[in-house]
Amino acid sequence: DQDVVHTNLSIMGGAVVGRAGRVQCGGCHFYTGGGPNFKHGDLEPSLAKPTAELDVHMGMVDMRCQDCHKVSKHQVAGLSFATPVVEGRTACEDCHGSTPHGITGFLSRHLDDHVRSLSCYACHIPQFAREYPTLMATDFSQAGRDQQVISNTMGLPAYDKKFGALAWGKNVVPEYRWFDGTREIRMVGDKIPTAATVSLSSPIGERQSPQARIYPFKIHKGVLPYDAERKTLVAPRLWDGYWQDFNWTNAIAGGMKDMGLPFSGKVGFIKTEMYSGLHHTVPPARQALGCTDCHAVEAVNCRRCHQKAEGMDQPAHTRMVYPDATNRMNFKALGYQDDPALIGGRFYMRLGRGRPPQ
Repeated sequence: DQDVVHTNLSIMGGAVVGRAGRVQCGGCHFYTGGGPNFKHGDLEPSLAKPTAELDVHMGMVDMRCQDCHKVSKHQVAGLSFATPVVEGRTACEDCHGSTPHGITGFLSRHLDDHVRSLSCYACHIPQFAREYPTLMATDFSQAGRDQQVISNTMGLPAYDKKFGALAWGKNVVPEYRWFDGTREIRMVGDKIPTAATVSLSSPIGERQSPQARIYPFKIHKGVLPYDAERKTLVAPRLWDGYWQDFNWTNAIAGGMKDMGLPFSGKVGFIKTEMYSGLHHTVPPARQALGCTDCHAVEAVNCRRCHQKAEGMDQPAHTRMVYPDATNRMNFKALGYQDDPALIGGRFYMRLGRGRPPQ
């Protein structure tokens, strides 16, 4: 919406002619989804002028967006989970390399070994929506009701007539999935399975794939209208449709006609989920995950492999950095029978790590 964009640009400092900075990029990207940080969870308006605690790259060394998102002939490199992007990819390794932990002392080899199976973001973005809440769930099946708007403890609506029931989150622990650089996207008009939750955008990858690594994600849960007879995703008119008369049948008929796609006239509702990658709001290194934020304490005991460590004080990495986030890493859901620090990793056996994986 142009009025929203212009208002945001005014708030963020106004449009200028010249090299863009975080203010200009954020005038749109900080407000996608209808409000500040609503959609992504890691693109907060505070990134216009962040502290080093919120984002070490932008707050400590004043990096611009295009320092990572390289620009060539108005083509901006990056990856969106919701839309096809072909302008190029960005990666932490572009600057930090594949063995970035040399400054961590005797733990450096162990941490660098994690890079083969973990993205940098998995450890270095332990939480998202740290200053501005983000939208975590939308139930459109409850929209259109004339009921009292009740705000939650964050001052945001738990119900909106336009959207239905809403759920918000702040300081949210990410969900972790394997990702090999490809993703699956469902488009309007696609046939969908109606017996389970439909993933609108999801990462592709598995433990057995050498190209895949574990990445952190925000997962937005939804309940959306669909064509109950044709079993297809639909695109309703909202601004000049549903939000005028709150009639789903008319709104979907208009939207599908605009797109040149068929609609049976029968409306149902389906549970959905949509993945968003997390790449921003990286705090200082001391706030990255510790070993026992993911692994069992007995799994990171140095004496399991290093006999001469007997009697030594346990290093700081055996203490959780985020003790309130229990069961952060669901290893069984990621394809392991148990904690890989106990039973062995993906590709080969290390001393004291158990049998190699099948």
